[in-house]
Amino acid sequence: ITVQASDYTIGDGKTWTLTESSKLEIIEGSSLTTNGSGKFINEGIIEVNSADALKNAINLCSGTIKLMDNINDVNVEEGYTTSLLISNNVTLDLNGHTLTLSSAGSGIYVGAGGYLTIMDSSNSKGSIIYTYSDMSNATIMVNGTSPDYAQLVLEKCNIFVVNTTGAYDAGYGVFASTYSK
Repeated sequence: ITVQASDYTIGDGKTWTLTESSKLEIIEGSSLTTNGSGKFINEGIIEVNSADALKNAINLCSGTIKLMDNINDVNVEEGYTTSLLISNNVTLDLNGHTLTLSSAGSGIYVGAGGYLTIMDSSNSKGSIIYTYSDMSNATIMVNGTSPDYAQLVLEKCNIFVVNTTGAYDAGYGVFASTYSK
C-alpha cells in the first residue's frame, strides 16, 4: 500500500489495520491522518524515505517504521524542543541508513509511556547523527514519569554527536533521567 501524491484520512469511528505481512510506504509530501475517533493499527512495517514521512509515521501509530533512504535535516517543529517525540511503542529500523537530526533541544525524546527500540535489519549498521548547539541536550533523551516509565532499547546502531558551537565537548549520546529504563 502506498500513500502517494495526496493525503489519506481515516474517518471518525473507522479503524485501518496494517496486518503483520503488509507494508505501508508514505511518500514524501504525503500524509496519513486520523479524524476524530479514527484509528490506525500498525502490525506490519511502515516504510519512510523523508523527514516528513518519518514524523507522520511516529505521530500516527505504534509499530515498526523502516528507513528506505538516508533522512537528513529532521528539524524541530515550531513550538517543540525536540525533532522526534516518542510517546508510544515504536521500533525504528535504520535499515543501513543514516538519520540526521538537528535541534535546539534533544534529537529524539522518549516521553512518559514511550518505548523506543532502535535497530538495524540490514547487514550493515545504520547511524543517527545529531547536531546541536547546547551541550545540555542529548541525541536521545529518555524521560518518563511515575508510573509511566520511558524505555529505550538500542540494537546494532551508531550514534554520533556533533557540536556546532566550536566548544570542546561531545554532549550526550543518550541521557536517561528518573523513571526511565
